[in-house]
Amino acid sequence: MTYSRLQKTINKLLERANESVLDSDWESIKENAENVLSLDSSNEEAKILLDLANKNIVIPQANKKQKNKKSVYDGHHDEDQDDPWKFSF
Repeated sequence: MTYSRLQKTINKLLERANESVLDSDWESIKENAENVLSLDSSNEEAKILLDLANKNIVIPQANKKQKNKKSVYDGHHDEDQDDPWKFSF
């Protein structure tokens, strides 16, 4: 690939990344910026876009809750505890 063709590829990837900013498509921004950096590791625009994407990619809340979830029963479950009509005196 000649230098001019390589530069055209880099420009197209940067264009895609910048278009994705308008849609807040952080995964696409990250992918395109990483592709640019694999071709030109000193590309400042790609570094900025990658940093922006990494700051905005959010781990889904469900995954966070699953990792931190603890059982309210701590391994012991009292069946009477679920019955609102059972009273203990």
